[in-house]
Amino acid sequence: MPTTFPEPQLVIDQLMAAKEVGEFVDERMTAAEFVYAYGPLADLFQGKALTDAQWWEGPEDSAFGMLGHWSAERGDHGDHPPLSYAGSHLDDCPICVFLEAALGVRYTFVSPQHSQTPLPGFGHRRGVNFCRTCRGGLANHRLAVEEATDLPHAVCVGRWKRFEPLAGRGGDAAEYQISDAWNAKWAAPLADGSWAVIYRTYYLADYDGRVFVERQDEYLTCADPNHPGGTEHGPGDLRYAEVDSDDPKREDIHALATESFDPYPGEWQTYVPHTEAFANAEEED
Repeated sequence: MPTTFPEPQLVIDQLMAAKEVGEFVDERMTAAEFVYAYGPLADLFQGKALTDAQWWEGPEDSAFGMLGHWSAERGDHGDHPPLSYAGSHLDDCPICVFLEAALGVRYTFVSPQHSQTPLPGFGHRRGVNFCRTCRGGLANHRLAVEEATDLPHAVCVGRWKRFEPLAGRGGDAAEYQISDAWNAKWAAPLADGSWAVIYRTYYLADYDGRVFVERQDEYLTCADPNHPGGTEHGPGDLRYAEVDSDDPKREDIHALATESFDPYPGEWQTYVPHTEAFANAEEED
């Protein structure tokens, strides 16, 4: 499912409203995801507005504080970064290295606008505007951190389509289920003509007297995503997770399924690693 990025000012407002470090799961990754989606601050601000963003008075270790520091140090307002940036600064600043790598991933898919291109060695492949694996572009990928380098790289997420209705009847999902189940369903084409399907099914459960909300994630391949059960290629994989709830018995299970989250980066490859790659997307401009 291609990503639809919100308007950048909405995201900036959210980042600037974070008054304490730790409001995001990972401040560094939050900053990198902003760079991946929107580019450097100089692509969004000019003049005094850019200076104010670079020298924002919020927490330095917050996501927006990191963005401002990186923008100022690399000299976004100029044609070239200062000589000290590519030398001594990057040697001592892991945040700038991380965000420079995120910008390199962005420019794998889209051409630079008004700002500088990434420095050599940070992943920018000039003239390549699509993924060689899935042929998708910026919106068909997410950032993930490469364990060996601790730097961001692009992960194909497939062309996931969510099916209507947003919440469907989930049937009997587990033996300790004590409520009706509701599920959400996504499908993405694979290179061999089959389909990847993910179900997220929610229900109330009672296990040894403890009542809780549970989510079952099912991963399967099939010939027809409209009828996956009858065209399934072998057994699928099931994963279970307890859903946080202050009062499980009062949870709206239908609403949980309706508001369920899209497949995340690398999810399919993690749980169904031996299937075909995702089908090619049309090449994007």
